[in-house]
Amino acid sequence: MKRKPNPEMIDKENPEWTDEDFQHARPASEVLPDLFGPQVAAEMVKPRGRPRSPVAKIHVNQGKKSG
Repeated sequence: MKRKPNPEMIDKENPEWTDEDFQHARPASEVLPDLFGPQVAAEMVKPRGRPRSPVAKIHVNQGKKSG
């Protein structure tokens, strides 16, 4: 027997996507320039976070045998 969905968890403004919704979806890099302009869109899709270090860390115990 199926459980009734929790009414507090139903979001009528954002329903669950269907297969058809996924087929019509486009990447943000295509959609954002039309909505915000090319310069703002470029900033929005630019990767965020800590930049990758040019010198990778090496584990101190790498290559040592335990025992």
